[in-house]
Amino acid sequence: MKRLITLLMALFLSYAVFAQDKLLTFNVGYGLSSMSTKINEYKGFDPGTCGNIGLYYNHSPKWSFGAEMSYSFAFVGNYVDTNNGGSGLTFISYFSHYLLKTRYFLGRKKVKTHVGLGVGYFDMRPAVVRVEDNFYNHHPISAIGFVPEFGLHIYFFELTVLYSMAPNTVIGEDFNMSYSNFQIRANFNINFIKKKK
Repeated sequence: MKRLITLLMALFLSYAVFAQDKLLTFNVGYGLSSMSTKINEYKGFDPGTCGNIGLYYNHSPKWSFGAEMSYSFAFVGNYVDTNNGGSGLTFISYFSHYLLKTRYFLGRKKVKTHVGLGVGYFDMRPAVVRVEDNFYNHHPISAIGFVPEFGLHIYFFELTVLYSMAPNTVIGEDFNMSYSNFQIRANFNINFIKKKK
């Protein structure tokens, strides 16, 4: 029984190590996020959670191209007026990203790294915004943004750090928002379809 378990583990690990020998990689992950949002003179930092699902085409041992959908959910924030130091803006936010991504891998060993860049559509949804005693319900906000990333791969496990950035986006007539989001994700990769030689 021990020999069978050892053999299965060896096969599984070799499968994970040579992920780039497979044509496609499907990954799914979950992690933590820290959003930085500036709305007019108000600026805040909100902790939250994030998740993602993606599919990549492994063009070569070094290059992968794919698409990813991810989300971030920010908890209630307490914003600070950058002009006078006062506070008075809280809101709950939901952000989703739909990205086209490229990754460049460094090494083909059991432990390897990658650098990547994603560009795509950001869907930003402030749920309820309170400024002092006034409440505002805003429509979804759309923008084009980009996401640089760095990842560490250990067999099928992947730890990735990302930084999402969206340019200034107008919210209605009175609000202008800048958004960035730092994420740390734990991903699991499933590789399939063997490449033809």
